Amino acid sequence: MKVLFISLGQPDYQCDCLLHGFYNLLGSDLTHTDDYHLMYSQYTTPEQLKNSSGRGFTVWGNLPEYLNDNSDIELKIKNKYFDYVVYGSIRRHQRYLDLVTQTYPKNKIAIIDGEDDSLLIGNFGIPYFKRELLTMTDTIFPVSFSIPEEKIVKDHKSIKKENFLAKYLPQSPGSGYIYNSEEEYYDGYRTSFFGRTHRKGGWDCMRHYEILANYCMPH
Repeated sequence: MKVLFISLGQPDYQCDCLLHGFYNLLGSDLTHTDDYHLMYSQYTTPEQLKNSSGRGFTVWGNLPEYLNDNSDIELKIKNKYFDYVVYGSIRRHQRYLDLVTQTYPKNKIAIIDGEDDSLLIGNFGIPYFKRELLTMTDTIFPVSFSIPEEKIVKDHKSIKKENFLAKYLPQSPGSGYIYNSEEEYYDGYRTSFFGRTHRKGGWDCMRHYEILANYCMPH
């Protein structure tokens, strides 16, 4: 199965979580439209990741090898080279949308809206997957963040809890980005019983997944 994933080329949690999953499922049968090197360990350095969104923790710099061939995308769409087309962030990126909807039936296209609000855009009649969704319909479905499987603690019995509450306290003065490495950040949760978190634009939040993945309870 060949999938065209129309991606941003810039950090976006929802889009990038899906890209990570598609890569693991499809390998070279996945095509994404941008040379999005931030996702790949072969193209990133700790310094680059440190200066990116969320200091590059959890989602970025994880994929091992860049397998993408994004040449002749328009021609491939016209020839129906891909079995499915997925828009990773419809609110930010609608490249080829007219061509795709003219070429493919609606059940071969998926639209992802990962923004923090509950707004819906357009009347596409195409399967539309929305974070912070309030009401489902026949074509509008919920979607949420995820976390790479390799980031989830496997041997939780070996963990020693030393703190009641993790040091990182979102929105507290002086507590933001107190960790310089992902391992340090995770260890802060791993050695604590509870990790402080809060509602942002909506309740779905990458921090919740990071806390739970490290055998800690969101508080």
